[in-house]
Amino acid sequence: MIFGIAYTSLALTNFDDKSLQELSQAAAEKNKSLDITGYLYYDNQLFMQYLEGRKEDVEALMTAIKDDPRHRVFVAVPLARIEKRIFPNWSMRYLPDDLPFDEKITLEDELAQIFEMTMENNLHSDEVAEAILNVTQRIATLA
Repeated sequence: MIFGIAYTSLALTNFDDKSLQELSQAAAEKNKSLDITGYLYYDNQLFMQYLEGRKEDVEALMTAIKDDPRHRVFVAVPLARIEKRIFPNWSMRYLPDDLPFDEKITLEDELAQIFEMTMENNLHSDEVAEAILNVTQRIATLA
């Protein structure tokens, strides 16, 4: 079984494309050493990240992420144990802005709904966890 967690956060510094690519590369290297996989999405100062791996490793990384002064984590949603990795080949994937238009619009709508649900503090809602897993599985098909 794999442990998954997703979080949303607000950037406290400005991130341009170059800094986002650098952040993604650094995260990919660290995650690879920890055998953690996932994706990172950024839009208008908001981050959403999904991480999966051994529970102890993911929780330790999440602690480090919460301590990062470049952003403020609003909420972290642990997901039910997952049978197998959704992103077996992505140590960390930054989702760029150059997705096909229809995919980008749909994905942004779904992520906006998740942001809204987490901001309303529906943290223990099965609906939030299900929405996160659904969008995560859709993102996996973009690989």
